Amino acid sequence: QAGFNRALVLGLLGAVGFVCGYGLPVGARLAEMTRSLSGRLDDTRMIRVATACAAMGMLSFAAFVIYMGGLGPALHALGTGRSPQLVAVFQKLPKYLGFGISLLSPATLMFLALGFERRRPRLILAGIATTIPFVVFVYPTGDRTLLLPFIGGGIFYAYLRRGSRPSVPAILVMLAAALFLSSYLLHVRDEGTQS
Repeated sequence: QAGFNRALVLGLLGAVGFVCGYGLPVGARLAEMTRSLSGRLDDTRMIRVATACAAMGMLSFAAFVIYMGGLGPALHALGTGRSPQLVAVFQKLPKYLGFGISLLSPATLMFLALGFERRRPRLILAGIATTIPFVVFVYPTGDRTLLLPFIGGGIFYAYLRRGSRPSVPAILVMLAAALFLSSYLLHVRDEGTQS
């Protein structure tokens, strides 16, 4: 595809710049100068925000299913990858439905983070419930703009919970994995388009 190599190089340069900026001592000095946030978040407010995001995401997914003519046709279209049929559907699909479904990503992360942190099984189940339609919609289409932030948010939370920062080699490994996953999803998407 025209321009893809240039975009990949620019993305790699941006990732290298991120790693270099992360390794410089300027960031630590700026962090010391800023006032730290209070230690504990308001659980009730966080649950409300997660519930609102989940509700809008679920409604958007339900609207997509109805738009496709039912659950069976929707799953069949998604299961074909980014086929010409699905591309045509996305071109006609109202944009707010796709962006609405993306709200399931922060809802999942908030539910799971709070559920594991407070040891509340109901929140963990809510997180799993919101993950299913999100992955069903995102993975077959190879939408990296939605899937990579979702995975990155989970990795970020894992380090945040441990109270540690990833080392520079770990960041390089994660960037390489992100590039590999991005290339893999692009390959899956193109196979679906060509079939």
